[in-house]
Amino acid sequence: MIALRSFALGLKNGLVRPGLLFTLYAVNVAVALPIALVFGTILSMGFENSMAVERFLEGFDFAVFQDLLNHTQKSMGVFFQLVSVALVGYVLVNTLLAGGIFSILKDGGSKFSMATFFGGCGKYFWRFLRLLLIFAVITIITMAVVGALLAGAYSLGTGDPDSEVTAIAWGVVVGVIALAVLISLVVLLDFAKVATVHGDMRSMLKATRASFSFVFRHLFSVKIVVILIVLLFAGGTVAYFLGISDIGMLNDLELILAFFVQQVYILFRIYLRIAFYDCELNLYWHFAEEPRAVAAAASPALQGNA
Repeated sequence: MIALRSFALGLKNGLVRPGLLFTLYAVNVAVALPIALVFGTILSMGFENSMAVERFLEGFDFAVFQDLLNHTQKSMGVFFQLVSVALVGYVLVNTLLAGGIFSILKDGGSKFSMATFFGGCGKYFWRFLRLLLIFAVITIITMAVVGALLAGAYSLGTGDPDSEVTAIAWGVVVGVIALAVLISLVVLLDFAKVATVHGDMRSMLKATRASFSFVFRHLFSVKIVVILIVLLFAGGTVAYFLGISDIGMLNDLELILAFFVQQVYILFRIYLRIAFYDCELNLYWHFAEEPRAVAAAASPALQGNA
């Protein structure tokens, strides 16, 4: 099955490109470190030496939480503004890096090159940014419609609940459906990027149409790849939290060990991103090139030239 072959090849190609993996890791650290320092400084200035944080962490106390917000209102306002700016920056940085990742993966077996990577970042950034804006509009419209439908279904399902379990069950179902829709939109955006790189497209509306067409024509294969990647991510995340929870962080050695585990998890997520992009490229390449190969084999003119 092509989906399984694409998945296996993506995992393999993610491992054989350590240059790409550690370049992305270095960029991640370079971007995250100053943001973390700024956030830490603001929180430290805002909370000062208040014991409210410790009391709040011992168990959720709304009164303590309200007092904490009142005491740190100005600093927390700045903090949440910076969070918004950081989220926008995160999206822009990832959009920039995606061009470099796809440029390296598109070259197949060639060695990692900084020039190719950063050249790809610049080459595809504006195209991927336009794609991002297109899909932002699509996401807003889609989630508004889906949200209204899910809210109606939730109201009907919990209108006369037998117990709290019914409401919780409906909440889980609604949440899973909403998450599935969001993941689907992310996958469609990814395949629009793949179509852009594969065909060197300049029209992002055309790339968007190509993405929708490809995903719906090969929905089964796409679903297999996405499910496998999601399961791998979920398994790695569970293993990380189980591992980090066993570390007491009460002395220097445990702090170093916790830091090491966190860095391994970051590398795992970066690797998974590379592998997922490569899976998508492999899948798109197979189905896009297969019709051309069939047409070429059936063409009398091409056969005569051969």
